[in-house]
Amino acid sequence: MKKYILPAVLLVSVFAVSGCVPANSKDLTQLRDEVSQMQINFSELQTRNADLSLKTDSATGNSDVLNETVKDIQNKILILTQKVQALENEIRNSQSAKIVDAYDLSAATNTAPNLAPAAPLAQVSPVSVYQTAYSDYARGKYDLSYQGFKSFIEKFPSSELAPQAQFYMGECMYSLKNWDRAVEEYKKVEKNYKLSDLTVTAKLKTALSYEALDKKSDALNIFALIVKDYPQSSEALTAREKIRAYSDVKKR
Repeated sequence: MKKYILPAVLLVSVFAVSGCVPANSKDLTQLRDEVSQMQINFSELQTRNADLSLKTDSATGNSDVLNETVKDIQNKILILTQKVQALENEIRNSQSAKIVDAYDLSAATNTAPNLAPAAPLAQVSPVSVYQTAYSDYARGKYDLSYQGFKSFIEKFPSSELAPQAQFYMGECMYSLKNWDRAVEEYKKVEKNYKLSDLTVTAKLKTALSYEALDKKSDALNIFALIVKDYPQSSEALTAREKIRAYSDVKKR
């Protein structure tokens, strides 16, 4: 029986980070980066196992265990994200209070407030935009998540996270059961990011979308291509099972 093992680094990161809350902005930045990296690693893990529910009955037990572990990690990421947001608010309120105190002191002494020069506005990073879109996806806010990933692609088309963002645009449409739109978005993964590992997964999800649209011929053609071009992949295993299922139906 095939076993599915989560990357040890990801699990260690979850439990190591979840117990601490930083006390300053430097630690906040570090925590935010760690949460972002965990989300990226988690999204890659979730993507590579997107077809587990379609495996044979012999793998059902392992699939259930993995799904429970994935849910547990997902919940911890959401909790960490909430901690980051709460700490950001705390720091922001603290800074605002200092400014108010400075002006109150200046009014009492009739002197100009001694304020440090305003820091330049930080540029939005690709990771933060991706993180926001993925957080919406994890919460089931698929319309909002779709717009977030779309914005990411528009702003950072050359980012190493662009293939994942494009794939999740398809996942959002798939989750909304908008199969036609899902096909469009999945095909863009293959068209725009041919070298990405997500290409074969996007092919499989395209076929499953065609299947949902009752376009069995189109679905079978893609299943056959997956078996031919990626024979050792987990997607090929699912494709073979689908082809076999269609064949069994014809024989009846």
